[in-house]
Amino acid sequence: MTRKKLYGILVLAAAAAAVAGGLYVGLNVKTVKITSDLSCRVTFGKMSAGEAERVLAVADEELMPARKYAFARDAYRAVVDYHGGESRDAALLGMARTYLADGKRTEAYPWLARVVAEYPRGSVVEERKLDEVVGRELEATLAKPPLDYDWAVKYLELLAGAESPDATTWREKFKDIVETPFDLSAVYTHEKELAYVVRETASRDARKTALFYAREEIPAKLVKALKRRVDFGEAVADEKLAAFVEERVVYVDKLEKVKKAGLDEQAKVRHEKRREELGLGELPAEWANAFITADEDTGWIAAASVVGKLNDVMITEVLAAAGVDPLTGRSKAAEH
Repeated sequence: MTRKKLYGILVLAAAAAAVAGGLYVGLNVKTVKITSDLSCRVTFGKMSAGEAERVLAVADEELMPARKYAFARDAYRAVVDYHGGESRDAALLGMARTYLADGKRTEAYPWLARVVAEYPRGSVVEERKLDEVVGRELEATLAKPPLDYDWAVKYLELLAGAESPDATTWREKFKDIVETPFDLSAVYTHEKELAYVVRETASRDARKTALFYAREEIPAKLVKALKRRVDFGEAVADEKLAAFVEERVVYVDKLEKVKKAGLDEQAKVRHEKRREELGLGELPAEWANAFITADEDTGWIAAASVVGKLNDVMITEVLAAAGVDPLTGRSKAAEH
């Protein structure tokens, strides 16, 4: 075989290989439709860095500002699924942002956690983009009662896991809230239906009965008041809150009023007869009764109130009593 023929064969072989290779690549390139107006090209199941940046730009600059969160979510998800490069942590954060924008923090949290777990040194963490998103959530969570304790702890743990420079500042704000004392109170009022001949007996029994029932009613009221102040989430069960209240509550009773009992039907009949005997029949009934009340004792009824107080309570005390680490939300028993 001459050198010329050999050269020709090699050229043809190279051309055939190129065609075959091109065909192979072509068969492994597909277009993934993300939304009606957005698609991306995937080669061998992977999205290139350029494609990832283009898709992220559309999501960040067009879909999110237009509040098309579901479409933005699809775009971010495509980058998460098909891109394994540097832009993937931005897509994970984008997924979280779409859920947070929809008010779905439960769905957003796993995506934030993935940023910290999978890209602790990625651009999202290093450029403090994660700090910005989590910081906004913490600001809203700590802004006013009720303190959403469970979520505050979760967000603080994210910043700590990412070694954020803001972690210490936010933890100090959190500590200031959970270590600031506050007072709670609940009232129970009881009126004795029975009429007593002796005024002092009426007042004594009213206070005694009010205190008896208050010990059953007030703890539940104080638990509700405590939960309006702090939403403990899954960190503290209601039974633990009730036990804390039972131990700390202070009861103060006071007499509200003592008054003459109202006339029953028999008393009214006796009053009618008495009016006739005294020659008061022509007077209005209320005038006549005013003249004869002192003449016929109808008895005394009394009402008393009991105030249940929790004084100088700190959220850290409630958590410690429930066996929970106030700064992490984790059970102390589980940690040991």
